[in-house]
Amino acid sequence: DAIQITGFTSAEVDEFRGLFMDHSTDSGLPGSYRNRITFKELKTLLQNVIPLGDGNIQVLKRHLRMVHKHAGDDSVNFVEFLHLMRHLLDVNFA
Repeated sequence: DAIQITGFTSAEVDEFRGLFMDHSTDSGLPGSYRNRITFKELKTLLQNVIPLGDGNIQVLKRHLRMVHKHAGDDSVNFVEFLHLMRHLLDVNFA
């Protein structure tokens, strides 16, 4: 279970779910991808709380690839998003 693995509390997961749902608005994604957040949407979400210059954007892409290993697809589902948030917190990103 992603909640146990990431160590987030239920309240934290609820907050992350709200952020995820608020920013996963790219209607251009087909079918099952609608419950995903694209890298572009992830950047928008994170830019609200941390500075993302070109260097940090490249580092963020590398971190994203660590939790989402599907080549050619830069979107993550909510479970992958939780893992990414845990990883970014653990490495003190930006």
